[in-house]
Amino acid sequence: MRRHRTLIAAAAIALALAAYFSAGADRPIVGSPDPDARVATDFKVDLIDGGSFTLSAVLADRPVVINFWASWCPPCRQEMPDLEQVSRDVPGVRFIGIAIDDTESNAASYVRQIGVTYPIAVDANYAISDAYGINVLPQTWLVTRNGTIVRTIQGAVTRESLTAYIKQDLGVSAGN
Repeated sequence: MRRHRTLIAAAAIALALAAYFSAGADRPIVGSPDPDARVATDFKVDLIDGGSFTLSAVLADRPVVINFWASWCPPCRQEMPDLEQVSRDVPGVRFIGIAIDDTESNAASYVRQIGVTYPIAVDANYAISDAYGINVLPQTWLVTRNGTIVRTIQGAVTRESLTAYIKQDLGVSAGN
């Protein structure tokens, strides 16, 4: 009987700890601007609607927001309409969505369904996600014109928060 109570107490403690450490897991973990920021790894990727995207070529013209996502990921699906709206509101920044652990048909179907207009690619061989160390979805990276990664955000972003980070970290406001 005493052993049974000990096991129940241990299970209760384990559940309490799990609940404590998972609280807020659906909220974004926002990195602050990094004084020791690293340079973004260049990549070229085929887009699902044809054509290709080369990071260094786009950075020659404007800063970039890279969003790592998947069509099966609920927080990714939650943030996608906000990403689309910010991409329209802030034309001075180029957006790209990189689908990970996803099929091209699933990714294409989802972005068509919600009307995403910015470039979308599928990282089929994980080359880009491995280079960026992606282990949680969604993740959003802000990259300056000189290629410096100035912010990474783990978890779903909102229109308001992303617009503020773009203004603060990339110096670009809505309408610019």
